[in-house]
Amino acid sequence: MNGVQPEDRGAAHCRSLDRLLDDARLWRGSSPVSVASRLPAATPQLEAALGGGWPCGVVCELALSEPGCGELTLLLPVLREVQGPTAWIAPPHVPHPSALAAAGVAIKDTLLIEPATPAQAQWAAEQLLRSGVYGAVLLWLPTVSPRAVRRLQLAAQGSAAFVAILVPDAGSALTSPAALRMALTAGAHGVRVTVRKRRGGRPSPPFMVEYRAGVMAGPAFADAGAGGIAAN
Repeated sequence: MNGVQPEDRGAAHCRSLDRLLDDARLWRGSSPVSVASRLPAATPQLEAALGGGWPCGVVCELALSEPGCGELTLLLPVLREVQGPTAWIAPPHVPHPSALAAAGVAIKDTLLIEPATPAQAQWAAEQLLRSGVYGAVLLWLPTVSPRAVRRLQLAAQGSAAFVAILVPDAGSALTSPAALRMALTAGAHGVRVTVRKRRGGRPSPPFMVEYRAGVMAGPAFADAGAGGIAAN
């Protein structure tokens, strides 16, 4: 016998549970989660599906059916609103400066980073977030693990930065600690959006967001002459 009564052990367990529940890092799936701020979305329907706009200070994961399926149609309104420079890390195509400027994005505050490996891309994103300088960090990866998301979340927490990981749908993990998870698929005139996970809210059924003519065409992503914003 160790001299500890069952009721004493039960009380100790309750105190440990209370300390865990008091930890601000714990997410309760059924309760709203506060974020540093939210940024406007492309349409009222998208804004409602996101719970009031794009969350900042957390990781958003966008799973793409293909590069240029319309992801920047959703993200350009964010990049126009962020406070501070924007970093593009390992995008599949080089952003077209004149098209970005036409979309209202400040070119002088846009940083393009082309790392040699996905590991270097993730490291770069973590460093930029820890600097506290950048208003938005967009990171393209071929695959993303829950551990990678967790590291980026730790780097982003407490900041007002908008953080988006863009990954092929096949490279998206089954489960993830990302605060927001979306699936995007190209349509004839817009991008099909499915919100798979949203902290403090329910997933949404799929809906369409129309492409903005002359600013961002989904399948024409790599053709600046056709309204895309990237060049080969």
